[in-house]
Amino acid sequence: MDVQTISNIVLSSLSVILVIVSVCIAVATLKQNSKMIESSTRPYVGFKIERIDTGTDRFLFILKNYGSSAAIIKSFDPGIDANELKIIPTELAPFEGIENTTLLPGQVLSSVINYKALKAITSHLTATILYTSSTGKEYLEKIPINIEMNSGFVSSRTDTKGGELKSISYSLQEIVERIV
Repeated sequence: MDVQTISNIVLSSLSVILVIVSVCIAVATLKQNSKMIESSTRPYVGFKIERIDTGTDRFLFILKNYGSSAAIIKSFDPGIDANELKIIPTELAPFEGIENTTLLPGQVLSSVINYKALKAITSHLTATILYTSSTGKEYLEKIPINIEMNSGFVSSRTDTKGGELKSISYSLQEIVERIV
């Protein structure tokens, strides 16, 4: 073999190696782009307990889709027997029967709960939510919540005399606090 043949073989081998490396980089980039696109367009369903004061102190279980696409709830477990948290004995437990419900982006479902009963049952809970996106991909969220922490978020209100005015005043103050 002469020098020119050897150099052609070496250059051809280097070209093949370069093509293989380029294809590997392109595949890795496509996978990363796919993950980024999914992350930016997927549903993100969250659960929280929130205290609101509109003249009457109320606590809510809140389920919200923070994502960019619809979520279909497959199962929801608040981590406790929610029947004990009902305000009205004849109503359903909070989020009972929520399976196969679609949550649109930004949609919120809430249920008033008996906070004293919740505190008597537990000081911590872990809610588990299983949901799917419109593409059929399943997501599982486990959300730990410190019950005691929620009681510490108390906002003072400007008190006005009179029942209806007081309620309107508290409601407006609650709205302003949520906007800020």
